[in-house]
Amino acid sequence: MNRLTLATAAAVAALLSFSTLAQAQPPAPAPQQKPRLTMAQAVVIAEFMGQGRALRARLDERASVPVYEVTLKDGEKQPLKVTLAAYGGEVVASERKDGHD
Repeated sequence: MNRLTLATAAAVAALLSFSTLAQAQPPAPAPQQKPRLTMAQAVVIAEFMGQGRALRARLDERASVPVYEVTLKDGEKQPLKVTLAAYGGEVVASERKDGHD
């Protein structure tokens, strides 16, 4: 055998062992979804962030991302509506309401 044949055989063997090794690896885990909040947890976060007392809360699943809407009374004349992501608990929005639902 000449050098070229030996080099080619070694390259093929290396490629085969690499592809076998790549196939033997377990698949990468799927990214984990953030935990879903309970209504009580959403109310506690909203009361802390808005520094008020919850009047009502509801889960809105109509949007592409489910959210909790918590209405607070915080000493101002108009209630404050705090919207939190149902997965993760981040405050998405807050706004003053006119009091007429």
